[in-house]
Amino acid sequence: MAKKLNESPRKVQASAASATPKINNNNISFTCHLEMKKPSLPKGMSTKEVTNSADIAYNKKNWKEAFRLYQIASNYTNHPHVYNQLAFMWFRGLGTPQNYGVSLKYYRRSANQGNARAQYQIGYMFYNACGVERDYGVALRYFTKAAKQNHPSALLHIGVMYYNGIGLEAPDYGEALKKFREAADLGNISAQYNLGMMYKNGQGTCRDMKMALKYYQAAANQGDSGAQYELGMLYKNGCIDVDMDLKLSVKYLQLAASQGLPEAQYYLGIMYHMGHGVKKDYKLAAKFYQLAAMHGISEAQSNLGFLFVAGKGCSKNVSSALQHYNVAALKKNPIAHYNIGVMYRQGLGVEPSNSIAFKHFLLSSKVGDDIDAHFQLGVMFESGEGGEKSDSEAVSLFQRGAKRGHPYAWVKFHSHKKSYVKMLALGEHVRAFASEHLPESLGGKGIDFVENFGVKDMLEDALEEKEQKGSKDIEETGDITKAERERGENGYFEESGVLVLEKTSEQKGEEKGEKELSSDSVFVK
Repeated sequence: MAKKLNESPRKVQASAASATPKINNNNISFTCHLEMKKPSLPKGMSTKEVTNSADIAYNKKNWKEAFRLYQIASNYTNHPHVYNQLAFMWFRGLGTPQNYGVSLKYYRRSANQGNARAQYQIGYMFYNACGVERDYGVALRYFTKAAKQNHPSALLHIGVMYYNGIGLEAPDYGEALKKFREAADLGNISAQYNLGMMYKNGQGTCRDMKMALKYYQAAANQGDSGAQYELGMLYKNGCIDVDMDLKLSVKYLQLAASQGLPEAQYYLGIMYHMGHGVKKDYKLAAKFYQLAAMHGISEAQSNLGFLFVAGKGCSKNVSSALQHYNVAALKKNPIAHYNIGVMYRQGLGVEPSNSIAFKHFLLSSKVGDDIDAHFQLGVMFESGEGGEKSDSEAVSLFQRGAKRGHPYAWVKFHSHKKSYVKMLALGEHVRAFASEHLPESLGGKGIDFVENFGVKDMLEDALEEKEQKGSKDIEETGDITKAERERGENGYFEESGVLVLEKTSEQKGEEKGEKELSSDSVFVK
């Protein structure tokens, strides 16, 4: 949005003072005349022609010449355009030193003539404390004057004030929605984005994904990277009234990423990593993770570590992986902590250390409520490998994981509770999954997961118990419920696929149902 903050003081020049003696009969007196001369119009040019020449110089960014010509014109006209251009140049320091006071002085002159742009800019100065004490009441008053003349940015700012309750007793989403809609209908990009966000979240209105899509699309068509990102995420995940379309998701994420939006770069990395909507390409995944990581996205940093561990899209380098994980862990990324724990637990590129592994599993558990971390902590409390042996802590952690569908925690919890029939029912799913997906260190590639985790004897006891007990007793023991069976067949461990050992941030988000990386905030541009 081109802001034109206009006006500048008239430049008053004094001619050289002339003293002319007058001789009288009785005395001699000296009279001094100080003449104030306006800068003359260039020869043969009218005020309009000078203004046009100033506009040409301004558009060519020849600031000094533009400022000089606007100053000359301001001495021969009070046209709001001339004042606004001068005020903007004083405001920004273009062709003259920056001076908010002078800028405001000439905005007032223009605003008093009913100029909407000047009214808006005065509101802007009081809203942002530009050369004046911040005063939201004055800001709202001038924004309202400009809004009555359909000034889109004034309508936007009023909407933001109502949305956040700025200068008001409380937020008013209804009024915010109304003002954003008025500004959006005038083509304001930020208002279109904000409307999309409010319809998506059901703020000031019923949740309406069709309307959200409409306004996000309008802003995206004008090149707004935030709206392009939101469209990419809507098509990536799908929702009511918006069908999942991974190719469209990639399209909009690419548009936003090309404008440098870190969140879009991160999710574009995910799409190439997983092969969603595009052919799987680990090199491009690493490229976009790197771009996002440079802007502080810890999830991207963690996923780079994953690629270095796996040697996908880059040379295998566990030292580099650990470095990326550590950077992400400093930002309290739970998956980075979990993966560091895995590396120390298994001695991947580092000296094995159960104490360090335990520390990072504990941080992952506390910071991100990570269910894999709960499970690993449970195993270490059970065995005492973390430095402290506690069956009660182990059972509590296994139960937390079991309630959220973690298959290994489910087996462990029911083994402690001696719920053998339930454990046996899910055991076959766990066994098949482990054989197909897990690395050898966790029971895959033909190694029996159940035996590897020391519950084979318990499953054999379950078989024996089942043979000895009648059907009534088995019912009292409690067979696996439908919900538990569905969780085992279609839940966490099948969705996670080959990335159970070392996880990406995308998977963690899916496990917890986390929101996207965007923060739903209204924007002013």
